[in-house]
Amino acid sequence: MALKTYRVHILVILSIIGYTVIGYFTRRENYELLFTAYFLLFALYFFLNNLEPKSSAFNILVGSAFLFRLLLLFSWPALSDDFYRFVWDGQLLSHGLNPYSHLPAEIYPGLTSGIPLSDALYSHLNTLQRSNYTCYPPLHELFFYLSAILFPKSLFGNVLMMRLFILAAEAGTVFFGIKALRLLQKPVNNILFYALNPLIIIELTGNLHFEAVMIFFFVLGLYWWIKNRNHLSSFALGMSVSVKLITLLVFPFFLFKFGLKKKIIFILLFLTAIILLFLPLFLSVGQAGFFKSIALYFHNFEFNAGILNLFRQSILMISGLDLVVVFGPVLLVISTLLMLAIYLFRNNNLPEVALESMLFAITVFYFFATTVHPWYLSTLVVLSVFTRFRYPIVWSMVVILSYYAYRYEEFSENFLLIFIEYAVVFLYYTFELFGWQKKLFGKTG
Repeated sequence: MALKTYRVHILVILSIIGYTVIGYFTRRENYELLFTAYFLLFALYFFLNNLEPKSSAFNILVGSAFLFRLLLLFSWPALSDDFYRFVWDGQLLSHGLNPYSHLPAEIYPGLTSGIPLSDALYSHLNTLQRSNYTCYPPLHELFFYLSAILFPKSLFGNVLMMRLFILAAEAGTVFFGIKALRLLQKPVNNILFYALNPLIIIELTGNLHFEAVMIFFFVLGLYWWIKNRNHLSSFALGMSVSVKLITLLVFPFFLFKFGLKKKIIFILLFLTAIILLFLPLFLSVGQAGFFKSIALYFHNFEFNAGILNLFRQSILMISGLDLVVVFGPVLLVISTLLMLAIYLFRNNNLPEVALESMLFAITVFYFFATTVHPWYLSTLVVLSVFTRFRYPIVWSMVVILSYYAYRYEEFSENFLLIFIEYAVVFLYYTFELFGWQKKLFGKTG
């Protein structure tokens, strides 16, 4: 398809309308409007990625990606209430209270009486947030603290500041992602799969999920790894883990290209970075609370689970027994074994293969996980940029079906929609694996 400037302008203008609708006029309870606007944005996204941009048009599309993000700068996060906990933690830190060792329900209103925003924040914390310690690593908490210091009395000021941190991280991801693609001799327009992706824009910039910062440090570490700047790479990966722990799953794949001595040095530097960045947690009395909250993810939380729901609903229909408590740990063991197989039986000393293995490992983890929030898929989307696989992009489109669970005040999942979501992803992945997929994404490598 020959690139015509007017086509780009029309697609961009329509996308602007879509992001404005979702950012300023849509709540997650209004699933009809949310689904309609979201799928229309993905249709526009596919059209944009099927264009064959020259360098000037590529710059326009990258600029458009950040224009869409800037449109959401003054919007209120509408699809997730996690940001209230972010601001709560930042306010605690700025007033000398440790969010790792204080449950919100235990210290409100007593210890928080001197915090100007405590009443407004506590009233918006959900039941899980009130009754659990924070689960965010120290570097993640730093952004909450800085926002609280800059805006001690403004909830929206905190939101705006955190959004600016995320925008800066997204700019870094695109910049170093392009440089990494060039080193891998892959088309630089692959970065548009991430930069223009509606899920990435809405969930990271719009809903303030700090996967954006984790991904920036991951891509930075990947770039330095490809350039053989191994000392810098290991430290960047350690910073990525210190924002979100998911990077731990793919770290082993960075080791294959090294000899034994370099492996040891790389691991030691990585561990040094983590120890230094986690020092505030290790030195506090809240270690147990942090790890308890992390453990809850595997045992107590359940949302948009794929294989778990397949087994659970099948057993429920046959025997009437709900074995979710049993299936959770069992599926974790299965996913761990499969990830170990990916680690052991693929030729991961080649960067291209190692990147595919990283993608497969996190995919397996999420297929078998008990909780898969839409923004979790951002890691898969960015990895797809550096591989030949596009099923994460398809998944990032259909995962919006999971928001049907919020259509009423009482949370209730629709297992048919979850089945459709995972069936589409499985089928597209199979088609890609055997080269049968329909061309949705233009000419890419």
